[in-house]
Amino acid sequence: MQILVTAIGSMSARTICKKLQALDCFVIGTDIYPKEWQTNLKYVQKFKQVPKFNQNNFISELLNICKKNKVEYVFPLTDPEVDILSRNRELFELNKITLCISCQDTISKIRDKSKIKSNIPDFSIEELSNKSVYPIIAKPKKGRSSEGKFFIERKEQLSIIQNKREYIFQKFIDGKIIAVDVVRDKNGNTVCVARKEHTRTSNGAGIVVEIFKDIKLENMTSEIAAEFNVLGCVNIEFIYSDNKYYLMDINPRFSAGIGFSCAAGYNFVKNHLICFQGKHIMPLKKINLGIQYRRSEP
Repeated sequence: MQILVTAIGSMSARTICKKLQALDCFVIGTDIYPKEWQTNLKYVQKFKQVPKFNQNNFISELLNICKKNKVEYVFPLTDPEVDILSRNRELFELNKITLCISCQDTISKIRDKSKIKSNIPDFSIEELSNKSVYPIIAKPKKGRSSEGKFFIERKEQLSIIQNKREYIFQKFIDGKIIAVDVVRDKNGNTVCVARKEHTRTSNGAGIVVEIFKDIKLENMTSEIAAEFNVLGCVNIEFIYSDNKYYLMDINPRFSAGIGFSCAAGYNFVKNHLICFQGKHIMPLKKINLGIQYRRSEP
């Protein structure tokens, strides 16, 4: 089976490629940076440098690579690539190439934070003149990996945001970040693995995490995945504060910490592929709870 994985320099790539190799897949990796800069080359059988997602020839180059190598499935690993590929799905389907992402309607909704009905209180631009709303978090409606995110303590700081209409403004909630990897098949079967992120990078990647179980959280996550008609593996983030989970973000691709969930005992990569083969995902039988570190990623 020939599978193309994009952005093999990203944090999730090593786990994805290793798990696919274990399934005897022929893995073709792509990235915007040259071969000499890649640290995950030993986890792919072939590598191709490609244009950046926002260049005019990105889709044509990726499609040509797929056609020349008889690729059957494409695993995009970054949000911008998911965005543009979802809008060009028909070009790949005409060549019998399956993009392993949710449908375009689902992608467009979960990539726009203003369309996600979060239980975190939000404020209109007009309400920001009221000093009582602060502190707040300002996030681009279609942002990724904490890029363009600001912590605003008082209204005078709003001047750092150039185009406020492209942002959402939410109440600042001080709590623990919870990331849930969830995979859902076409029949609605869902598996979730949750982790508390004790330390994380500035762009939101967990370094020290704790795998835990909470049926209430798993049910909530499954309901969100069903509401948006998710297919395959995505990541849903919450803030846990005062015994309550607040929905923060929905990421339409593998999380940077997917290796933690796989190491905990569930093969999200294999089951993601199963979703796009029209099969039932495997149930979660056992999960290894406790602390994991980034260096222990498989």
